[in-house]
Amino acid sequence: MLDIRQIGEHAHKRGESAIRLMTNAPIPICVKTSALGFFNAPIVKLPDITGQLHSINHLQNLTKAENRIQRALTRATDKQP
Repeated sequence: MLDIRQIGEHAHKRGESAIRLMTNAPIPICVKTSALGFFNAPIVKLPDITGQLHSINHLQNLTKAENRIQRALTRATDKQP
């Protein structure tokens, strides 16, 4: 999460930054990646530190995150007496 905060809020982190897709695959990115480039559209193509482009679908990631949260909430409420 700090990697996305670093892009969006200029938070600083030592070392190489990486964002993770919902598959948990890390994409090493340049620290100077701009928030505009990352959040410019629902689907963006972002270069990694080698210049290779990666497609990031924010809507798909939000849907997957929402599903994970809903499953966790369901499990948590099912365990309560």
